[in-house]
Amino acid sequence: GGFANLELYERLGSAPDITVASIIGEGSFHQVHGGVTTNQPDADLRHARVNGYREHFAGLRGRQFRGPNKPIHYVGRVLSPQARRTRARRLTAEMFGRGAASPEPDGLPTAPSPVPEDLRSDFIEAVWRSLAWDHLTWLGRPVLSAPTDLLAYQQIIDSVRPDWIIETGTGNGGRTLFMASVCELIDHGRVVSVGEHLAEDLPLHSRVVYVDAPPASELAQGRVRELVGEHARVLVILGGCLPAEETRREFEAYASLVSVGSYAVVTDTIVNGNPVWAGFGPGPGEAVKTILSRHGEFGFDPELERYSLTFNPGGFLKRTR
Repeated sequence: GGFANLELYERLGSAPDITVASIIGEGSFHQVHGGVTTNQPDADLRHARVNGYREHFAGLRGRQFRGPNKPIHYVGRVLSPQARRTRARRLTAEMFGRGAASPEPDGLPTAPSPVPEDLRSDFIEAVWRSLAWDHLTWLGRPVLSAPTDLLAYQQIIDSVRPDWIIETGTGNGGRTLFMASVCELIDHGRVVSVGEHLAEDLPLHSRVVYVDAPPASELAQGRVRELVGEHARVLVILGGCLPAEETRREFEAYASLVSVGSYAVVTDTIVNGNPVWAGFGPGPGEAVKTILSRHGEFGFDPELERYSLTFNPGGFLKRTR
């Protein structure tokens, strides 16, 4: 139970003469019996249970679980549609496309059905390759995001009602303007956007403050904390599509400001083969894994990915305590 199997994996895999391999096509014990942890449908309960295991491990070992920290070598192949089932309760895209037998008549469904994970992954990759997102604009400003992610941002802003939104990776300011517009619509909140070597033609808005400095630098942190104050309700969006270590440093710089019930959103987690741009190298997606292993107060919120298309899969991190 708990992290017992993970500790055995870490102990064996960390040995200098050991190569870590994963066999593709092998179903896990949890996939077969519907594990009480990995297949817990309620995200908050699943996070609380895993975090309890993590804290128990840290109490016993005096440190957090870190794994073998080695490249994984994949061997084998998937031989049948049945073997491509990613969870016991989900079918593959191929089976999904054939349509499941259902007694209900044609028309609006009466109950929700989960989108298969491989279909979701294929959808994200197809949209990425189409470059349709590269032409998305908000009030004439390009916004390099999936449109469904903008819907998720506005949902967070409306539900959390942050006093301040801290954004890193300003870029051309399109996302900054979008968030300021939402704040204007709900008549609450301001945006502080932090980036290095900011462009001269960034959009101006009464609810936006720009900070021109490396986001993880002491200069930027000091200016942001001066603006935000001590008791503000804060939402953080890390948006620079950076290598894993830089993403983690930006998270560490601002995570303590995130209010309980609010979010730290790590964007662009799809790179490094998750499922696009395989040659990117360890990036935001890998940073999220490290972040969650070290910060039990944050947990992934899958509700904000309900439309299946997101460039931030696994990156909507809600602070629960």
